[in-house]
Amino acid sequence: MIVLNLSPSDPIQQPVTHITTSTIRIEFKIYGFACAISGVPKAENGKLVAVPLESRYRENSFEMQLRNFADAIRGRAPAINNAEQAFELMEMIDGIYASSELGREVPVA
Repeated sequence: MIVLNLSPSDPIQQPVTHITTSTIRIEFKIYGFACAISGVPKAENGKLVAVPLESRYRENSFEMQLRNFADAIRGRAPAINNAEQAFELMEMIDGIYASSELGREVPVA
C-alpha cells in the first residue's frame, strides 16, 4: 500500500499512482514541475525489500521553487504557495523560536 498524505501547502501535488504486477509508477508535480518515480518491485525470500531511489534530476527543489516564484510573478504559472500558506508557515516558525526560548511547547493557531 502506498499512502501520500499531502497538505495544501505541500510542494508535492497531484499524485497519481499506477501499480501493476511488474511495475510501480508515481506521477506528481513538485513546485509545478511534472515528475515521476518508477520502480520494479523486488522480493527476496518471498518478501518485498526496500530499494533506495536515486534522483535523475540535477536541479534541487529550492531552485524549482524559485523558478516557480519567478514564473508566477511574470504571470506564466500559478504560484504553488499563496499568502495564506506563507502566513501559516511564519506562525509555525515563530512558535518554534518561542518554544526554544521558553523551553516548553508553544501552541500555534
